[in-house]
Amino acid sequence: MMKRKWRLLIIIVIAISLAFATRAFFLRRAERERQGNYEAVLGQYSKTLKPGMSRLDVESYLKSNGDTFQRICCLKTPRHAFADIIKIGQEPTPWYCNRYNVYVGLEFERIEWSDAPTDSRNSDRLESVRLFPHLEECL
Repeated sequence: MMKRKWRLLIIIVIAISLAFATRAFFLRRAERERQGNYEAVLGQYSKTLKPGMSRLDVESYLKSNGDTFQRICCLKTPRHAFADIIKIGQEPTPWYCNRYNVYVGLEFERIEWSDAPTDSRNSDRLESVRLFPHLEECL
């Protein structure tokens, strides 16, 4: 009787372990697929939007393609000009945040100087195009 209980317990433990391993496998595969999609979208933007382009040209291109973008202060490197971000995806959200969005970030550098610490001007020059994962509405 005791051997049966141990066998049953071992079978249950193995089944639970297999379930967790299978779940982890599919989660990693989905993450790799999403990351590949993000890299592909980044590649498309990087082909068209080259460093040195003016903000006017970059934003005209985005508007003509129907891309919705927003301006934010900085991506990771503080600059003197606002960056533009275009949402391209969403990642699973950790418990302490409401959103985890992935953006293509367009960093600009100011060419014409003003008294404003950070702003945006049509003459700003594109510095870089990169992925910008961003946790939002966190505790």
